[in-house]
Amino acid sequence: MLILKLPPDRELEFYTKSYILGAACEPPLKGSQIALSTQLYPESPFAMMPHTSPELAEQVAIALIKMPPDTPAAIAGKYHGWSIPANYQPVHEILRHLQVRPYEDWGKVTWREAIYQYRYWLGFVGFSIFSFTYGAVYLIQQMTENYAQRLSNYSTDL
Repeated sequence: MLILKLPPDRELEFYTKSYILGAACEPPLKGSQIALSTQLYPESPFAMMPHTSPELAEQVAIALIKMPPDTPAAIAGKYHGWSIPANYQPVHEILRHLQVRPYEDWGKVTWREAIYQYRYWLGFVGFSIFSFTYGAVYLIQQMTENYAQRLSNYSTDL
């Protein structure tokens, strides 16, 4: 991805129109009267579509990065240049928090996934419950037979 860089004289306008999100709070953006409620996020990313060849995408990226700010295209587009982003992790974090594409199902676990993930523990717990129940039933049966035998021995002694 590439990020649009504006000339220094348009920087404040760019920030106030593109970066202010949510309700206002302190401290304001340097050189601005507008307060920020969130951190600043990059704008105007340039991404490759799935059907675009990697060679073409590389050529376009190199051309945009090398384009000087005084070319007719840069002047017409009102931008200063393009650069490779340093870190897009904050963008991914806010997309996960908002649960929007591509993170709309982020963190949601289906019953099938949970059962598959914990299949060994569930098997162990199931086997343990079965073994405990079988052992308890066996002990109760043995105790009942023992009690019945002692009762019959007691009645024959009388």
